[in-house]
This record gives sequence, C-alpha cells and structure tokens, in this order.
Amino acid sequence: MIDSARIADPIERCQARYAEVESECRQKGLDRIEIEKSLASCVRYAHGRAWLKARAYRPTGVALGCPLPDLAYQEVLWKLCEHTDQRLRLLTGINRPSFAIVPPDCFHVTLVNYDHFGMKADNASVRHFRSSQKPAVETIMAEQQCGPVTLKCNGLLLSPHGRLMVCGFAQDRRVFELKEALRSKLQFLRINFPLMTHIKIGHVLVHLDQRQSQEFMEWLTGENHKITRSLRFEDAYTPQGRIPL
Repeated sequence: MIDSARIADPIERCQARYAEVESECRQKGLDRIEIEKSLASCVRYAHGRAWLKARAYRPTGVALGCPLPDLAYQEVLWKLCEHTDQRLRLLTGINRPSFAIVPPDCFHVTLVNYDHFGMKADNASVRHFRSSQKPAVETIMAEQQCGPVTLKCNGLLLSPHGRLMVCGFAQDRRVFELKEALRSKLQFLRINFPLMTHIKIGHVLVHLDQRQSQEFMEWLTGENHKITRSLRFEDAYTPQGRIPL
C-alpha cells in the first residue's frame, strides 16, 4: 500500500488515508491503551449515556459544520450513535455505556487545528485560537474565494484508537487548497493537520478482541447505506465566530 503522505493529489491522498486507517484497524484491532485514555480523560456521563467532553470534539481552529447544514442528517448520525452503543454492549456483554458520543450539533469536518486533545496530557486543557487572530484567518479565506463546498458522506471508518468517523469525499480540490493556504500562511494553524475530510461521531469505550473487532467492523459496513448523503457547506466555524467560504 502506498504511503498516503507521499501522494501529491489531496483528493487521492484523503482516499488513501481512509484505506490505511481501515487496513490498520482490520489487521491490528483496537488499541487498548487508547481506549483507556478515552475512558480516563474524554468522557462525561449524563442521562444514561456517555458523551465526549468538549476537549475531545470542539474545533480549535477552522471547521465545516458545527452544526452540519442538514439537521435531518444530524438526526441520522445521532441514531447511528445510539445503535453503535447498543451493538457494542451486545458484542461485549458489558452493561454500561460503551460509546461516547459527540453532541450532534457539534458534528463537523476539521480543516485546520489550533490545538488538539490527542497531543495533551490526560485532562489538560485545550486551547482555541484568539479573537486577535481571527482577522488573519478571514483575510486568507477571502483571498482563497473557496465558495460553498460539497462533501459526499459515504462509509463508516473505525480507527485503531477507537474513533468512529463518517468518511467525507470532496467533489473538487478547493477545500484542500483552503486547508493548505491556512496551514502554510498561519503558523498557529499547523497542529495535527488532518489529511482526511471526515466527521468524527464518537469514541469506542470498550476493548474488543480480534474476533469482536471484525464482527463490529462488518456490522458497520452493513450500516453504510444509511449514512450516504451530500452536504453543502457555505461557511466555516471558528471559536471566534463563523466566516463565509
């Protein structure tokens, strides 16, 4: 398999990265240490459910969505999260919340990060870019003249760290050109640069052995048809307010 980081075309690189993550998860299963980290520092409990803490989902830089432009699709993903928790409980026999959910009105596609929880010690605070930095972001976005972006959501992806994601596929290179412009021109937006245009919907909170991992991934494949949708984004979310694309 070709190393996705070596692929020049950003659309092909994104697709290759999806394939890498899936292959790694199928071969190695879930990382027990990462599952335990999620349990220890990324989860809060309310109303009989597990939710991710804001540090593990709130965009720190620039993102599409938060909320998604299609509220009906948010409901589809919310129901999938509930079914995922039920499926994990059934697989493991563990009668407690087994999947920590991103609040549906915060589903998003990260373009660039200012900070990232995965690079922090457990429970350490995550920083968001400041209001004084917003004009620089606005200037670059205006220069890019990206315009509305359409992503086709198609397929569920489980990472070895237990993150469950909806794969998003850009219809052209404009969103990647915007991402690269923000990263290359603003040093404070270079943290943990994402190669993929995905929507994270939650974290698995139980360890699965190899057999259980395979069964769970096959179940996810059977759910793919339910989450296929095209989303059109007309602006971007930032911690300091929305910016037109």
